Amino acid sequence: MVAISIIMPSYNYADLITEAINSVIIQTYKDWELIIVDDGSKDNSLEVINQYVQKYPNIKLFTHNNNENKGLKETIKLGLEKCSGKYIAFLESDDYWKDDYLSKKIDIFNQNPDVKLVFNSVNLFGDEKLITDFKKRFKIHYKDIDEMNLSYFRPEDIAHYFMVMNMIASFSCTMIEKTALQECNFETPREAWLDWWLYTQIVFKHPIYYINEKLTYWRKHPDSYINSFTAEKRIRESTNFRISHLEFIKRFKGLEYNSILLKACLFKLLNKKINEFESCKDSFIESIKNKKVYLYGAGTFAEEVLEYCNAISLDIAGFIDGDKNKAQQKINKYTIFTKDDIATIRPDVIIISVKEWEPCYFELFEYLIQNNLNVPLVSNFFDEIRYKSPIPQNNQLSPEELFLLR
Repeated sequence: MVAISIIMPSYNYADLITEAINSVIIQTYKDWELIIVDDGSKDNSLEVINQYVQKYPNIKLFTHNNNENKGLKETIKLGLEKCSGKYIAFLESDDYWKDDYLSKKIDIFNQNPDVKLVFNSVNLFGDEKLITDFKKRFKIHYKDIDEMNLSYFRPEDIAHYFMVMNMIASFSCTMIEKTALQECNFETPREAWLDWWLYTQIVFKHPIYYINEKLTYWRKHPDSYINSFTAEKRIRESTNFRISHLEFIKRFKGLEYNSILLKACLFKLLNKKINEFESCKDSFIESIKNKKVYLYGAGTFAEEVLEYCNAISLDIAGFIDGDKNKAQQKINKYTIFTKDDIATIRPDVIIISVKEWEPCYFELFEYLIQNNLNVPLVSNFFDEIRYKSPIPQNNQLSPEELFLLR
């Protein structure tokens, strides 16, 4: 038995996998085994991997029956069956690690026996456009973690974040105690988000630990699995994932903020099966008519937002803004309130109405949690005017951007 088993899924990355394997071989910590599971590669991946298997006894190769392609979930499950280590690390075959990756992770586990998952920050490399797009969406995640000035997180510290987003960049930056991973349900409704699905189950039960060091090199390239999705498939799978995610979260009755965050994650229309973006939007508009709808953000974007609301016959009760200097001012006939007024004005729903919505969303999200305010939040509703055109039916936007609600 070894201390650490490393699962490396392989699929058609013969030209990249050597960098990943080499980064394992040069680790300063040596008590490991590398379990490579090939998912039916059509290139010469098996030939490349076998060269390492013949040379290193602690590198092992497995395939599905008849070299079938079964997808990431079944590939990870097969790898887990073959592992003998107490801890499971993941390294995707197009990424690689710094040479002290394993030593720093095992030190944390040894010092914190109650911790079940350790993750770290990442270095992005590869396609510059994909890197730029990703940073715009993901920077707030690590900003929030870093500003907490914590490394050790209890479920009550961080579990609520995992209700609405995956706080961990990649499989390639996580190590998990095997027993905690074996307790998880692997039947994710969206295979591309298997990591998020597993992490959520762990963080609701156990403490986790964040290493604020870039120990993983995470490659962004257009041939990756997630970038192969059509817009329609992204929307449908995003919807199904979030519905199932909430059903899982409902089991954790002991968390006092559960009911608030269930609504903060998704509005009630997600109890329906949604097939198209437009029908989703229409259903949402219909569901909030005759409700007290407030817009969060009374800046330069507000005039365009009001025009749009008038065009779709959506009545607005007023604005809320984080700037207290704007309190009781008006935009047209609508009064501007502050966050501190939310308990008094009692909105039925708040829609984020700024162009760069992520910072505002998370600022307000945290405020509602801290003040025990049960108000649904919607972030992507105004994408149609943010982008000056109907939502593109292609891959220009991320699943999160295409999806109506967060």
